[in-house]
Amino acid sequence: MASSIVRTKRDRLKQLRAFCAAAGFENITRAADRLSVTQRAVALQVRSLEDELGTALFERRGPRLALTQAGRRLYQLAQPLVEDLDSLAEDFAEKRRELVSAHIDVAVAPVASEALPGMVSRHRDEHPRVHIRVTHCPISDGLRHLADGRVDLVIGPGVGGTDFAYRPLFRYELLFATSDEHPLAGRRRLGVQDARAFPAIMPAAGTYGARFEDAVGSRLSVAARVGVESSGWGVMKSFVRAGKGISVIPSCCINETDGLRGVAIDGHPNGHACGVFARQSVARPVRDFIRSLERNT
Repeated sequence: MASSIVRTKRDRLKQLRAFCAAAGFENITRAADRLSVTQRAVALQVRSLEDELGTALFERRGPRLALTQAGRRLYQLAQPLVEDLDSLAEDFAEKRRELVSAHIDVAVAPVASEALPGMVSRHRDEHPRVHIRVTHCPISDGLRHLADGRVDLVIGPGVGGTDFAYRPLFRYELLFATSDEHPLAGRRRLGVQDARAFPAIMPAAGTYGARFEDAVGSRLSVAARVGVESSGWGVMKSFVRAGKGISVIPSCCINETDGLRGVAIDGHPNGHACGVFARQSVARPVRDFIRSLERNT
């Protein structure tokens, strides 16, 4: 008994699908092509439906079909149902994707901190239910957090000697940053001796950027006249913009809206890489985030 009911419902869906296709195209041949069945199969399904309902649904005028009044009424009722059933699997998959949420923990080194908001916002547009938690720290601390399982990935300068998978995202240079009105602002390149004549804006000891900038400062010998110690690229750039001195800032951390000039450092090797570190095997949300980073940088 139950099997016959299921079979009847399945047959009814076939009948309604054939009827709606024939009504939509007003032609048996085109309806058959749409459903990938024979013309005879469509005609039989329509005829069977008419017999069960006890009324004609079409007026047959050669190859063209015209709905009767009863046919128009049935089409209004059946077409939305058939469309919903035919798109059920796709709609369900979409709803299921909307219900899936995930947390991604990201450690970000100072050099990538300015670029991160744009990368995250683009990923959030594509995956609104993914929650991203960001920790700012030196690259060495980030890699330690990755090894301990406290973060899912690390974004920062490329370093060797790790067991993690690494994918480069973008390249950057270290630049002298000056205000627009600074005497050195018009120069295309600056040497270390030029920089020594002006106060340097450097990260305060103990801040997350200090380790990176201390290494840069010692290599370039610009820390001899420290004018201001501050924390974070944003605060450092505000001091430079106010004319309190010059600083060494990665090119990826200087934006058009900063009102600063980035000047190449003469005699200093450039072409540094910034990328993403992750474990060899990651969950799907993390993999999607990494792919989004690669597309959007």
